[in-house]
Amino acid sequence: MIESKATDIMSKARTRLVTGHPFFGNQAMKLKLIEDESVNTMATDGYVIRFNPSFVEGELLADITGVIAHEVMHVTNGHHLRQGDRDHTAWNYATDFAINRDLVRGGFTLPEGGLISDEYGNKSAEEIYSILYEEYEQAKEEASNSEGSDESEESEDSEGSGSSSQGKSGEGDGEESGEGDGEESGESSSEGTGSIEDYFKDKFGEQAGEVTAQTKEDGKKLTESEVREKLEELRVDVVQSEMRARARGYGSGGSELTRDLKGYVEDKINWRDRLLNLCQDAIASDFTWNYPNRRHIAEGLYLPSEDKDQLNTLVIGVDQSSSVRDEEVSLFEGAMKNIIGQVGFEKIYILYYTGILKEVVELDAGDNFSMKPTRYYGGTNFNVVTDWIEQEGIIPSCLLMLTDGECRVPLEPSYPVGWCLTPNYNDYYLHAMGLDRYGEIIELEM
Repeated sequence: MIESKATDIMSKARTRLVTGHPFFGNQAMKLKLIEDESVNTMATDGYVIRFNPSFVEGELLADITGVIAHEVMHVTNGHHLRQGDRDHTAWNYATDFAINRDLVRGGFTLPEGGLISDEYGNKSAEEIYSILYEEYEQAKEEASNSEGSDESEESEDSEGSGSSSQGKSGEGDGEESGEGDGEESGESSSEGTGSIEDYFKDKFGEQAGEVTAQTKEDGKKLTESEVREKLEELRVDVVQSEMRARARGYGSGGSELTRDLKGYVEDKINWRDRLLNLCQDAIASDFTWNYPNRRHIAEGLYLPSEDKDQLNTLVIGVDQSSSVRDEEVSLFEGAMKNIIGQVGFEKIYILYYTGILKEVVELDAGDNFSMKPTRYYGGTNFNVVTDWIEQEGIIPSCLLMLTDGECRVPLEPSYPVGWCLTPNYNDYYLHAMGLDRYGEIIELEM
């Protein structure tokens, strides 16, 4: 079947993402492209991207690429799952403000009029929504008060006119006054806030692309538990996509562009589930770029294929430094037992370290695990773990670092990393030592 001009443009723009921005390209390939003249520009519900062919054909290819990336950001930040009972229009403007600034800073361009503002800083979509909706409510109240004041003045003028010329005009004045009031009231309403759609369009202009709430196949709303489950699946998928993009060696990842989702999900999911999901997804997502996925070569897209020969390997670095308390070491043990007992890694290496590597324990699938009865003390050096991995020629499916975070991070490796931090860890180390630069941060709880 011959593709339409608009579909061809969309395909070319998506290919640009795959080759130049692998994180966005990987996510965009999961969204089916559908022509739909009922949407203004583009819209996504996390399953598809619907696009207006007239809009696509009238914009530059670079801008269309940017709008697809914009739709991807709606999805990777979970905006299609987080609307809840909020107003659809206000939510769309809030989510646009939450992502567009970072999108442009990431090197993308958007059609003229895209919603970009430094006013909201790094606020979440929910926080921006509250600000925007409160402004709308205030504007509506002010417009209502203004209309009431105008009507009161007109009523006084009408009464004065009636008392001075009653018996002269009668019916004619009455009809004229009635028509005048009706027209002025209508104009006042349109000049005030009008509909919420008109208010936002008049104040901010058109959107680059929309997001719609995801629903079940029968069109019904997702339940709260279904939303939580989908958000957690999305979070794990986003982390893995970031790692694959970096492993490819060029293009940009998504860390700075998915913080809205991560900040939202951190407060919703139990840390044990997050840790378990990270490890399970690492096993399910071992890909290699050495052998492209043949299914997509015909489309001119080179995507990774699943690495069947790679052993599913987990490396766990256990911080034994003096700053880690004994009860926190016990917490580390519980976290490791949870992972080793439930995730089917074929090989597990447990590295006990301080400022130097103290001991390595090797486990095969099915082996029992128990923490060593004695512990070590000393300083902290994360590099001894990553250096050992490199020296042994191991390519782990995932590296878990159980630590209090009081050490500078090594250079970012090509495999997924989970920073499993002790309760109430010091935020200073999180930023000063670089733990927030890559990987996933999971705060353990007693």
